[in-house]
Amino acid sequence: MKHILILILPLLLAACANKNAIETKAGLLKTLNSAAENSEIYYGHQDDLFYGHSWKYENGRSDTKEVCDAYPAVLGVDFGKIEYGQDSSLDNVKFDFMREKIVEHAERGGLITASWHVDNPLTNGNSWDVSQKNVVTEILTEGSQTNIVFMKYLQNLSDFLLTLKYKNGTKIPIIFRPWHENTGSWFWWGKDLCSSEEYISLWKKTKQYFDNQGFDNLVYCYSPNLGTDKEDYLARYAGDDFVDLLGFDAYQFPQKNENGEIVDLASEIYIENVKNALSFLTEIGKEHNRPIAFTETGCEGIPDPKWWTETLLPAIDGFPISYVLTWRNACDRPEHYYSTFAGEQSANDFVSFFNNKKIKFLKQ
Repeated sequence: MKHILILILPLLLAACANKNAIETKAGLLKTLNSAAENSEIYYGHQDDLFYGHSWKYENGRSDTKEVCDAYPAVLGVDFGKIEYGQDSSLDNVKFDFMREKIVEHAERGGLITASWHVDNPLTNGNSWDVSQKNVVTEILTEGSQTNIVFMKYLQNLSDFLLTLKYKNGTKIPIIFRPWHENTGSWFWWGKDLCSSEEYISLWKKTKQYFDNQGFDNLVYCYSPNLGTDKEDYLARYAGDDFVDLLGFDAYQFPQKNENGEIVDLASEIYIENVKNALSFLTEIGKEHNRPIAFTETGCEGIPDPKWWTETLLPAIDGFPISYVLTWRNACDRPEHYYSTFAGEQSANDFVSFFNNKKIKFLKQ
């Protein structure tokens, strides 16, 4: 009996550590659909476990948790710079640390969503390098130098994705959000930089590559930016065989005078725009049988101390979104934060947001 226990103990420990985990793509999609069906919205925060407003690389820390004693349900990450196989991301997060925290969050039962601010394979510039309008064209030209570079980018990301596993060896399901904000033109894959047909081909090429590599754990999220209508949103939609989740990105931009002082929070404009977008996104979700999400949002510096309950909550209330994710709190740029932290002016309002029965954090 003693020898039998020795043999099975590692398996029992792995099972216990993994008991809250979402182990498959189907399980992740079921979780997202269940949230919407139950009128619940998971809260997410970009890079929450890697750094915060005034700290970096401290195990257990989270700006979110230090305000409401709970981790966000959704951890946002970005794979930018993994395309080179280098040690750190575009936001200077060591990929080894990122991997550790992704596994940690997933083992707790949390959800992972990943964007990819991939560098320009034609110019070697960053994602925002729109100096050339033929990047996607060149990627789609088999055998071109840009195509060869891009395929290496995909391989390097694939190598990293292979390391994202639970302690029991199961691949962690991940919401993968490539080629985001595509209806704007600030990224090299944006609206004015490639045709709808080229964008769709880029999307399909990306998914087919990872499918061929055996990745059955990726939930593909299509997330254009605010400022579109239903027709424009669907113009670059690759189809139900290539997309699992529908989302969009939208930020609040207060109006400022020549001295940089805020003269109008523009809260009403933000609320109206978000409601309009969520209205047609809800229709599209029903028509295509796809869950929906608010994949990026926030207001830099949170100038409104009641932003959580008087701006964000009214904007999303009543819509069947599975999660809402606010952008990151930079540790090296004091003004660049999109969620609260201990001592920040909206912290008390964030607690009220946390206590709303419709908003769910990890421990809930």
